[in-house]
Amino acid sequence: MTELVEEKHYEEPMIEYEYDYVLGWYNVIKNFARGEFRDAIHSASRLFRNFGVKDPMKYWVKAQLLFDEYRRPSTIYKRIELNKLLVPKSRSNWRRIDSLKNGLMMEHHAFKVLFRGLEELKDIFEEYYGDDIWRLAPPGFIDDLTILQAGFSGNPGGYPTELYDACLTTAMAMVLGYQEDVPPLVKMALWIHYYMSMSREAKLFPRRYIIKYLHIKEKFDKIYYEFFKELQPYKQRIREIEEISIRYRFSPLWIMMVNKDPYRLHVPFFRIPRSVWASGTIPHKGLVMLEPVKNFDLFPVGNRAMLNAIYGITGSGKSSLANSLAIARLDHGGFGFRAEIDIDERMQSQIMAVPLSKDHPAYKWVVEEEKLKPRGLIVKKENMKPNEIEKELRDPDLISLVIIKKDSDLKYVYPPLKFDRIVYVEDPRAFKIDFSILAKPGRLVCMRFVEDHLTRNAFRCVIKSFMEWRRTNKRIKAFFQIDEGMLGAAAMPSMIYGASSVRSAEEVAVLSRGARGLGLAVDINTQRASWLVAGARSQMSNVFTGHVGEKKDLDAILSRIPYGADKVTIESVLQHSEISQDNTYKWFLWFDYSRGTIEMIRAVFPPVGAEITTYDKEDYFKPYELLTDSWDYVPVLIDDNGYGTKENPLPVYEPYLTEKEREKYIRKMKKEKTLHEESYASDIINEL
Repeated sequence: MTELVEEKHYEEPMIEYEYDYVLGWYNVIKNFARGEFRDAIHSASRLFRNFGVKDPMKYWVKAQLLFDEYRRPSTIYKRIELNKLLVPKSRSNWRRIDSLKNGLMMEHHAFKVLFRGLEELKDIFEEYYGDDIWRLAPPGFIDDLTILQAGFSGNPGGYPTELYDACLTTAMAMVLGYQEDVPPLVKMALWIHYYMSMSREAKLFPRRYIIKYLHIKEKFDKIYYEFFKELQPYKQRIREIEEISIRYRFSPLWIMMVNKDPYRLHVPFFRIPRSVWASGTIPHKGLVMLEPVKNFDLFPVGNRAMLNAIYGITGSGKSSLANSLAIARLDHGGFGFRAEIDIDERMQSQIMAVPLSKDHPAYKWVVEEEKLKPRGLIVKKENMKPNEIEKELRDPDLISLVIIKKDSDLKYVYPPLKFDRIVYVEDPRAFKIDFSILAKPGRLVCMRFVEDHLTRNAFRCVIKSFMEWRRTNKRIKAFFQIDEGMLGAAAMPSMIYGASSVRSAEEVAVLSRGARGLGLAVDINTQRASWLVAGARSQMSNVFTGHVGEKKDLDAILSRIPYGADKVTIESVLQHSEISQDNTYKWFLWFDYSRGTIEMIRAVFPPVGAEITTYDKEDYFKPYELLTDSWDYVPVLIDDNGYGTKENPLPVYEPYLTEKEREKYIRKMKKEKTLHEESYASDIINEL
């Protein structure tokens, strides 16, 4: 009986290929295209050894030695020539011609090994970087090859023109991503070189080599012409991509980071080169390099504040940038609270629980360009089974608080979700949530909109609770976000909504002033920079601004720009609506006040769920079994003292009451106490 041996599978460690290796590959191609064959072989030899690819150098060296023997006969040949009695002179010439023949054949083999190695490395790089080789090309590389092909450069000498043209055109095909088998032009050109050399040097039957040369030359010209025409559509396709619209090229640093972990958001945004926008105009075509910004501090460092404002009109990508900042911080071990008075019930925070839908316009961009894998804060994979989702929901990375006073408050809140947590409060104007039971690295807490007045009051109390928790819990990395500050942190419109909105805005101002001492990263996005409460706007350490619609907002931004900045250029850029409106752009100017710099950035579109205007609310969550039949199945959030249930709601927290509310509350409590004492005394008398 054959003994079964358990197979052991060893996972190979991931090899990281720096972009320098890709540039090395292009250097070899460039040398060949220019006819600098010696440099090409030498650089290829060093590059190929790093990848275990067959080295063409040994064949090249042998070829050069044989050519040297042909050009400068060895001492043995010289002795043979001197001793005419032993060997005729013609025989020594024959042996020299053999050295030439062998050298040409060895050179032929070196070229063959070189091109096989380049093709092998091309496949390696395309698989590793997940992109076509032409997208990894240095800027202007294809244009440089085209100029060479147009005849603006002569040959260095020593080889026939056909060989230079063959190498150049073959290199162009490799770079352009030619799909068919590349014709053997280089091989044919090498035979042309062989027959030309032999026709000049052969003492016997030189005419035979001339006939062969003419035959292969005619064949070469025909194939070359047809192949040249076939390459033109490939060149035109790339030219259209580069010239008709904006084409983005991602830095290899980003590609390397994503290849290491495509489910992680390594940085929140990319830097756009200054040369693109420094003139004050926004380009509509051309190539833009996106470089991941690693010098942006996701959390406060040292004693520096970390308050960020995001300004822009509707659809400018404010929420995408806020989401990007949030996901990057969560992926770096942060804990966050997303405060939002969601009167439109768009549920943008809750949608982050699920992976980005294939129906979203940005899905193709995220998957094909950014190379990120769609995942949700709760559902990390699209094919998770219901039992796996249930396990994930026991301690979810996204918790949605539903703050109510009584069950009837849930009447218009729809749909109930499995990661919702109901919190019963005695008075929405003054309650305290213990964030110690919520805080953990990688978790985001948000709010559900219940009713306008109730939610606005709860908004203020939750901010105060978060700040109070943070004062004694500074070790965990934490951040706070307000999505659409116009509804929760606005000075002027808040008057329309009444006292609860005014108090919310005041609380945001208090938070902004105290964020540095709390070691918090705070993000506030809003459509109207001029309406953001002044106590928050004046404290900002970073401002991200797209196109703003009103002059007041533009003036509010321009009134505080880094020292030495070109105000005219900034004003010109911010008045270009296309930096916000067109899906191609979504660019923001970034004012970094801590460093005194201005950059232009584009957010990394996070791979979590995002709003789709044609979706009903339940459409986001139904495919992932995240809906419940009724609120009866939604868990209740209970603190360590047992508060938060319907029978035992969070009590009135007196310090959160205003002075008038406190006086009213004290009178009420005294009255209840008196009634209770009178009732108690009455019961005693009755018993007696």
